[in-house]
Amino acid sequence: MRAHVAAQIATYAPIMPRDYAATRHAEAPAAAKALETELTEMHAVLAGGHEPFRRHWVAERGLAEHTRIIGIACAGTGPNWWEAGFDPPPADVTFMLDRLYVLPAEHGTGAGQALFDVAVGARSAYLWILRNNPRAERFYRRNGFVPDGSVGPAGGPWLGRPMFRMIRRLPIA
Repeated sequence: MRAHVAAQIATYAPIMPRDYAATRHAEAPAAAKALETELTEMHAVLAGGHEPFRRHWVAERGLAEHTRIIGIACAGTGPNWWEAGFDPPPADVTFMLDRLYVLPAEHGTGAGQALFDVAVGARSAYLWILRNNPRAERFYRRNGFVPDGSVGPAGGPWLGRPMFRMIRRLPIA
């Protein structure tokens, strides 16, 4: 969870209010508990031979007891509950990349691409991205995503900042 919060803070610091980092750190224990619940539920569903609503992945760096988490991803069938107030995603694009964060020290190492490849793979998908996040937008465009015109305010810790949806449609094999 620390890696997730650290990556979020580094990603959004340029476009968020000054107290964003302190607020995210304060919310981290509750977010960690929620994530622990999600992971427990995900493992139970997988153990039952079913596909969960969302899967989570981590990227790690290091050896043995010195391994540390350097990035996280979460993806699965969409939409999320909070998308109810927005235009629905296209009926032919039902998979959503919910989140992908990599620590800044790992930018450019391929960790983000590796997480993306395992989380999304070779499928059509959509995601939401905050405006004024050019690094992430370039990354998703390189992976075939384009804005689809759906926009709105981001809730939760993103304080109503404007966001937009990007979609990638791959040909059916």
